[in-house]
Amino acid sequence: MSPRNKFSLSSLASLAAFVLLLGVMALWPTQPVHAEGEPAAAVLTTTVNLAATDTSITVPVVITPTGAYTYSSVSFVLNYMTTCVRIGNVTSDIVLKQSSFTGSYANDADQGKLTVAVWDQTGSQDALASGVLIEVEFALETACLNGTITQTVFSFATSPAVTFGRGDNSGSDTGVGYQGVYTLDINSVPDITSNSFNAAENVSGSRKLGDLTATDPDDSSFTFALATGCGSSFSNDGFSVANSDELWTTRTFDFEIEDTYPVCLQANDGRGGVSAAEIVTVTVTDANDAPTWLELNGATLFDEDPAGTVIGTFATTDQDDGETFTYSFVAGAGDTDNDQFTIDVNSLKAKSGVDYDFDTKSLYKIRVQTSDGEATYERQFTIQIVAKSELSLPGQPDVPNVVADGSTSVAVPILYSARGNSVVTATFEVAYNTACLNYVNMTGLQTGFSHVGSADADDASPVSINIASSTTSLQEGVIGYLNFRGDASCDTGAWRGDWYDLDITAAPTLKATGDVAVNSIGADGKLIVVANDDRGDCNSDEAINAGDLPAIVIEYFDDGSEEHGTGNSLANNSWLWSPEGIYSGSAIGCDANADRILASGDIGCTARKIFGLACSTSVAAASATPAIVRAPAAIAASPDASVTLPVILQSEGNNVSSMAFAVKIDTTQIAFDPTDADEDGVPDAITLNSPDGMLRMAFYDAATGEIQIVLSGMTVPLPVLEDGIVASIQLTGKAAASGALAAVTLEDVSLGDTEGGTLPVAVELVAPEGAWHSLYLPVAIR
Repeated sequence: MSPRNKFSLSSLASLAAFVLLLGVMALWPTQPVHAEGEPAAAVLTTTVNLAATDTSITVPVVITPTGAYTYSSVSFVLNYMTTCVRIGNVTSDIVLKQSSFTGSYANDADQGKLTVAVWDQTGSQDALASGVLIEVEFALETACLNGTITQTVFSFATSPAVTFGRGDNSGSDTGVGYQGVYTLDINSVPDITSNSFNAAENVSGSRKLGDLTATDPDDSSFTFALATGCGSSFSNDGFSVANSDELWTTRTFDFEIEDTYPVCLQANDGRGGVSAAEIVTVTVTDANDAPTWLELNGATLFDEDPAGTVIGTFATTDQDDGETFTYSFVAGAGDTDNDQFTIDVNSLKAKSGVDYDFDTKSLYKIRVQTSDGEATYERQFTIQIVAKSELSLPGQPDVPNVVADGSTSVAVPILYSARGNSVVTATFEVAYNTACLNYVNMTGLQTGFSHVGSADADDASPVSINIASSTTSLQEGVIGYLNFRGDASCDTGAWRGDWYDLDITAAPTLKATGDVAVNSIGADGKLIVVANDDRGDCNSDEAINAGDLPAIVIEYFDDGSEEHGTGNSLANNSWLWSPEGIYSGSAIGCDANADRILASGDIGCTARKIFGLACSTSVAAASATPAIVRAPAAIAASPDASVTLPVILQSEGNNVSSMAFAVKIDTTQIAFDPTDADEDGVPDAITLNSPDGMLRMAFYDAATGEIQIVLSGMTVPLPVLEDGIVASIQLTGKAAASGALAAVTLEDVSLGDTEGGTLPVAVELVAPEGAWHSLYLPVAIR
């Protein structure tokens, strides 16, 4: 028989013997008595340290095959506590630890019995060695895992008993089975106890919040880590664990935005005990927040407002609720005008004794601090002083004019002065004289403005104006033009023209954005309608003749023509004064040479026109050397003493053909005799040195002490005045004179050339000491 067959027969014989052995074991007594040196099987009593995550234990079964024989097989039944442990699969959960042996296992899970048989399946019948026979992996039941059962017992059945088979096939011996007790030391899961921390707001940088702690019956040292398994919402951003048990953060907390932060953590005891993910709450503690903004809800003051007027109120932005703030002026950038205002609680007010005047100073700078009692915030403000916005029509000296023939129109500008305000809507009315003026339309509105509704274009006083813009504010200056024509029906007979009022009938209605009313005033204007006369026809008799010469002279010295409305704001020698005053001359007619001033040149020009000649129509160039007219600045005045006052011409190369001037004396000390015994039109106390063919005229106004003298050529070509004394005036000291110097002034000086034009002139007054005081003027001063 071959060895292979021999092995197989031997194996079959061994297996048959094992089965027979099992049958015999069932007949053994329950409590056999064992002698010394008997073979044994045992589970060693021990304590097993289990991690909370462990789910099984491994139990070794050891044998001691001692005695008179060697043993090549063993069988036994191992009892176990089904309430604590179980075997899942005998094939995978039992490991045979001795080589060249075969094991057979049967598990009764309900009874907790594991039947084991191990034998040598080779023909050599190797001997079992002392030591671990098998290792059994028992799964832990819930009762063991949660600590309800802390011990489990492994024992050997006595029926059938532990049996060892002899290696020489001579039989078997009953062995001893020693039970073992396994004490299960299951590691407890840590429980995090440091479940809340406080963190101050407004603190930046990486910092420690506190130490993390946990409890565990088994351990006292733990390692903590951020986790993600917390069921509720949490945020680990900005948090970390340092040195295994310190909670740190890099977040800058803001109590007013969020006052608690849930952080998800786990604790680990290093022996497999890891706590469930738990929420640790970081509570932000409220700290005082500094104010972050300061607002002033009004920064405008009308220059007419009294002291104590509230300009605006301060308001502070601060994250803390319920704060109370105090306001005060503080030094720093923009504090220039801190002392010009007062603060009452939270109101900025106009200060007593301060004269707020838009025209003097429209902007004030202040710097204000708000305090919550601990922290402060500062800001500078600009306070704007505003006055009433003004709509005005031109008056003196820029009064417009129009000829009363209906052929042309004049554009009267409407002027706007914002005076600190912003206006988007303007409504007003302008009344005018419908007898001599015809309204045409309004043109030239500022960009962005248009008429609200239909523009008023009918010739009926008053003109109603309503303009508005949705994109811009009115800009300083002209906002539009009212166009008028002179009515030809006014130019009848001896009518020479007149000044007419253009009246803004009431305060204009001006509004800012949001339909906010703006304080305003209206300033009336003037418009002069002049007669449609020929140049030189000063008396407006529809002819240029000798009568116009004295008319120009009278108009020239007509002081009443120099006052109208607001006074001498229109140039004293303006041609537009002609229709006004004591003598109402024609503006166009009296300004014979069309240079827009009344001067002696207009007399010479009219003389030329009488003879059909043209005139120069402009003032001589300013670069021309002015002629000089001199007179003493003062004369000695003694009672009853006579003194001669000379007036001297120095032509400086100019052809002077006409001259007009007025000498004003101090009538309290000096007397002038206006007697004209020879009735030549010149008082006998005046000697005039002029060529033949010149008009000589002199007048004396006793009320003002003014001696008015005119010299002008009357024949063509116009004669020329020679240099030297042109007039000698005899004066007499009054009884009240004390011998002191009496002042003399030279006024209304003008010169005309041989072409009827106006020459530049310088007036020089000679001081009594011999020094000259000079006043250079391009034209005569009225």
